[in-house]
Amino acid sequence: MKYLNIDQYTALNETLESYTNVYLKNSFYRENLKFFLDKIYEIGNSGIERIPVNFENLDYISVNEGIKLICEYLKNLNPKYECDFMEKLTNGTIDFIEADNFKKAIEKTKFRPVVYDETFQHTESDLPSSQNSFQSINIGINKSSYIPIISLLHEYMHSIFNKNSDGTVSNDTDNDLCEFFAIYFENDFINYLKSKDISSNDFNIFNTLRYNSIINIINGIFTCQTILLYYKQSYDIIDDYTIEMILKENPIIQSDDIYDICYSINSIESFLPDYTYFLGVPLAHYFSSMKDKIITEKLLSMSGNLDKYTVPQVFHAIGSSITEIESIDFGNIMSNIKNEVIENKTLKN
Repeated sequence: MKYLNIDQYTALNETLESYTNVYLKNSFYRENLKFFLDKIYEIGNSGIERIPVNFENLDYISVNEGIKLICEYLKNLNPKYECDFMEKLTNGTIDFIEADNFKKAIEKTKFRPVVYDETFQHTESDLPSSQNSFQSINIGINKSSYIPIISLLHEYMHSIFNKNSDGTVSNDTDNDLCEFFAIYFENDFINYLKSKDISSNDFNIFNTLRYNSIINIINGIFTCQTILLYYKQSYDIIDDYTIEMILKENPIIQSDDIYDICYSINSIESFLPDYTYFLGVPLAHYFSSMKDKIITEKLLSMSGNLDKYTVPQVFHAIGSSITEIESIDFGNIMSNIKNEVIENKTLKN
């Protein structure tokens, strides 16, 4: 068995300490690492695999038609969101630009064509990648498939939830649940389009991409990062003994894998905020499947006020509880998403 030297272990422990104490603060992820590990194994042991996707033969609509559909949906939620969306289109917060002007757009902190709040006043180089306010979606000037239109709605929903009641941007609850909120409403948007008798294979492809993203997460660095954080929390230090415990208690982890991760994690930037998607995708599908307008209304009532809610309080507000969340079978949810995709499959592989 290979080992790290003292300097490498020291650097690894310092990085884990900084990440948990500075970046994670009081996050739901930090306080519930065992929950995340259980859910990783739940999905990993369910036997689900990636679904191949072919992006040929997409259904195209005009950009104007796509924006019109977003506006109709937002108006249906609350007319103030339609007004806000149109204002962001007008003032350049949502900005459609040519690829050649990409760098210039970063310098002006406009978006291509995505939407974080105007309170973000930093360029890409000013912030760590995890806090980067610049986002982009590739939407053609004249036409677009439904996929980037749904993505645009997703990003706009982020802008609704990322400001606190005192005007500041983001907090621990928003960081933990940011993707849950956005993915819930992207699902709701797709259901809205279906209710208008719009039928498109693009919806199925979009759900497949979300499904595949979770497979990528549990097969990638996120699993080992979560394990390292959990054992650092349990043993207070990562060393040879801790690594041996990790391998003994987690048979799905290979020794080479865990050491490769230990070697690669040498800075805060090595960590990816994948847990927000790992939490967001299954829970968004769980609550979306209820098709309960009360849940939608309750979630919208928290917009701009997330600093007043802890993660348990968010779920309590929509008629659930942390106990219920912990009992949800993430593996079964992901299997259901896969079955739904396959049943509606016209992916033209």
